[in-house]
Amino acid sequence: MSRAKPFMEKYGANVAGFFWNVGTALQFVFGLIQFSPLQLASAGFNIASPMSYLFFGHRNPGVVIGGICGIIGTFLAVYPQIMAGEIGAIFGFVTFVPLVMTTMFSPYLMPRYQKSKSACLRETLGHPRRLSGLGGCIFSRLPIIWDSAAHGRWQLATIFAVWALGDFSLSFSKPEIKK
Repeated sequence: MSRAKPFMEKYGANVAGFFWNVGTALQFVFGLIQFSPLQLASAGFNIASPMSYLFFGHRNPGVVIGGICGIIGTFLAVYPQIMAGEIGAIFGFVTFVPLVMTTMFSPYLMPRYQKSKSACLRETLGHPRRLSGLGGCIFSRLPIIWDSAAHGRWQLATIFAVWALGDFSLSFSKPEIKK
């Protein structure tokens, strides 16, 4: 008799994708309202990120292309804040890159670290979705949200808050492990 998986364990990645796409749609709308080519370009890369999974699959090419597009899109979204020297945006982006790279290399990390004797390695590198989901939410999105709100950029704070919900949802999902 098999036990049914909890909803977020089974569909957490899909829920995360929903929030990421809603955040990107908001970014596109806000970019149109502001007529900001930078935000529109960022939205384009952020839409290309999940679209790469559709075209190239959830295996290596799709994950790598999606991760690179997500990094470029996020950089373009916070570029003005980085150039202004805002520490929350700089810290958020600098922590975002290795977390995305962890997801890119997850097929290689999971089998190695899931059976690690170290609980810390087992729960982070052994479950890269948990690492990149919670890490992205806490160490990347929240500093950017805080910084954007402190400087009156409520549209950017809203976009990153929706993306943070996606990151949080991703942390609950568990990929199917091939034996």
